[in-house]
Amino acid sequence: MAGLRSVSLLGVLSFIVACNAAPAQPYHHPLTNMPPAGPGLTTGYFFPNHANKNFPAGELVKVVLGIHNEGPETYNITAVMGSINAPNDFKVYVQNLTRQMYMQMLEPGQELSLEYTMMPSKDLPARDFIMAITLFYSDKRFAMKSSTFFNSTVEVVEVKKFIDTDLLFLYLLLLSIFGAAGYFLLQYIQGLGFLKNVGKKSKRVETSQRDSDDEWLKGSNYEAVKRKQKAKSAAAAAKRAA
Repeated sequence: MAGLRSVSLLGVLSFIVACNAAPAQPYHHPLTNMPPAGPGLTTGYFFPNHANKNFPAGELVKVVLGIHNEGPETYNITAVMGSINAPNDFKVYVQNLTRQMYMQMLEPGQELSLEYTMMPSKDLPARDFIMAITLFYSDKRFAMKSSTFFNSTVEVVEVKKFIDTDLLFLYLLLLSIFGAAGYFLLQYIQGLGFLKNVGKKSKRVETSQRDSDDEWLKGSNYEAVKRKQKAKSAAAAAKRAA
């Protein structure tokens, strides 16, 4: 067990040295000028949740990697790393996918399954890209090997939103612009004199209830009776005064 741990540790160190060149040397991307594949090691893969290779931007994507060692050597399964590249030029790196470390020993005749998780950037446009995912491992002499088990065109799709905040903001902005334009247009029309009486309250003419009742009784028999009563009252008052 201690020997396997020592081999794993040395494999990690050799992988780090291979991926990080000395400052005096020009930088090489870990996925360029990769070492050859090890003899007898075969790989297979499947995407459990995205078999159609449509990957939503900004969400985790899992790929299950199956490894079978059919060769005579023991391999240290070190890491998996991938990239998203431009569809018209594979040398143009659009996004580097996470480097995930495993450090598991694979003896001759053994099989191993790994799960690799990645996330296409949420800023990627919805379109086709080329995706490459590579397995890195080393032999007993600590010589690095690599096997690119996935290299294919994929489609990055936009995640469906319950509420599109960008579209909602656009609607609110347009509504504000139209509201402000309507207000200034109304002020301009009022300034030209076309809407002088808009907003002014009309004066209420108050009439007493008595005046309204007298107006309603004009020309009726009740009006004649009322005049006679007034005449009698005036005569009685004059008689008392005499």
